[in-house]
Amino acid sequence: MAARPVQTITDDLLDISVRIRREAGVSHAQTQAVIDQFASSAKWQERTGGIGFPLVEDIPQENRGPFMAALAALAPNPGTARQSDDRRLSVTEIWPSRVA
Repeated sequence: MAARPVQTITDDLLDISVRIRREAGVSHAQTQAVIDQFASSAKWQERTGGIGFPLVEDIPQENRGPFMAALAALAPNPGTARQSDDRRLSVTEIWPSRVA
């Protein structure tokens, strides 16, 4: 049986996931609680000296999959979703490097 390739979940993907949940109406406190739950306190202490709050970059690779699942499970607070301006995005705006 061949070894399963290791897939890396980037900091950027985690940032986007958090932004999407926030735009859906999930509060900052809810998202920060999930980040705190999965972040490595050692990595956070090394990066900041214990100042501020853990960030998605403090979440170790082995915790990133479970973090994304927990983040996706957060329920938005009613009435806090950002109102869209009915602007539609094209594929080139979302992912310009993938359009020929």
